[in-house]
Amino acid sequence: MKHLLRIIIVLGLSALAACTSTTPVATPTTPAQSSSNITIGLVISTLNNPFFVTLRDGAQRAADAAGVTLTIVDAQDDSAKMIAGIEDLITKKVNALIINPTDSDAVVPAIQKANEAG
Repeated sequence: MKHLLRIIIVLGLSALAACTSTTPVATPTTPAQSSSNITIGLVISTLNNPFFVTLRDGAQRAADAAGVTLTIVDAQDDSAKMIAGIEDLITKKVNALIINPTDSDAVVPAIQKANEAG
């Protein structure tokens, strides 16, 4: 249940991050404190598209504000790189994954591995 709650929170943060303004915003002088060490993996299909660059930047701002570590993987529109990135994040034992697949069918085995890893 905790795992599902974390995924829902991360997806919500990602959705909010995608809708954020690109106008600079004053940041607090002290970072948000976190009671636990949470790491989220964000696997993006490509950073050659301005939309996904904005998504990455917004997700990073949201993660910083929440006191969460965000690890970003750019798959460069290559399913093999995406799968390798997901498997690397599984090995690093991230708490949650956010995946924007290059090929939704190709990443199914990697997502199954992530689910099995917990």
